[in-house]
Amino acid sequence: MRRPGARCKEEHAHFNRNHVDGPDMNFFKVMIGHFRERMTIPDEFQQYFRGKIPRTIKLRSRSGCTFDAEVTKNLSKLSLQSGWKAFATAHDLQMGDFLVFTYEEGISELKFLIFGPSGCEKVPSCSLHDHSPSNSQTQWGSSKQENNIANIEDAALQGDDFQVHPLPGCIIPKRTRLTDAQKQQLENKVQAIHSEIPIYGCILRKTSIQGKPQTVDICPEYADVYLPSNKRLNIRLQRHGKNWDVQCRTNKIGSKRLSKGWICFARDNNLHVGDICLFELLNNKECTTMNVHVIPEK
Repeated sequence: MRRPGARCKEEHAHFNRNHVDGPDMNFFKVMIGHFRERMTIPDEFQQYFRGKIPRTIKLRSRSGCTFDAEVTKNLSKLSLQSGWKAFATAHDLQMGDFLVFTYEEGISELKFLIFGPSGCEKVPSCSLHDHSPSNSQTQWGSSKQENNIANIEDAALQGDDFQVHPLPGCIIPKRTRLTDAQKQQLENKVQAIHSEIPIYGCILRKTSIQGKPQTVDICPEYADVYLPSNKRLNIRLQRHGKNWDVQCRTNKIGSKRLSKGWICFARDNNLHVGDICLFELLNNKECTTMNVHVIPEK
């Protein structure tokens, strides 16, 4: 099948570690958030590739229908990107669907089963066999909106806050409102930083500066790909040659939240509501370190 470029967000993963040396390995993923654009492979599953990470993985249903998805690696995290969106659309993946993947060693292929929120298997339509690579994009170019599933509706609504702006080299929550002047400042700053790793940007809200607790959220689109998967970790923030250690926790929708230690950073750097903070992830093996650039509100 064709492999149109795409990105995705999903969350919740587990794999069976009881058979690392056996003929196959299983893991599952629950589709939440922006799951249509990318699927992240569990960190611990990488050991099963035994150092030989394939460039492309074939996704195969029990009926034999296959899709190719490219494997990308960012900061030791593997994900399926190009080709995944076509797969998700063709199989009409919905919010809350539960996918089980089986990997057989020596074959760059993941066999999969899809289960709906009811717990019953969703069998792919036989019509998938009738689509050739030449017409797959037009047949599957449009997709249904995610279902409103009661038990995860709140998480889905919160996830809407974290859809991203199409700004090259920078990931910003979609509901961030930028003036034309701010957009230009942001583009200029990102180009000047010239980071190989995408930068995370956000406008500071009252909850980041005032009241208790003062926090900053890092959207799952960025956190899931570029930050360690630990539910709790320490992030070292740098600015003007000084360091601040800040605690970071993962919430139920996959975003990470800077909490304890953040207010000291904000106070010491005289940050205000409306300032734009750009978090540049540095290549530091000793600890997760981000250089922070600030565009003051004018």
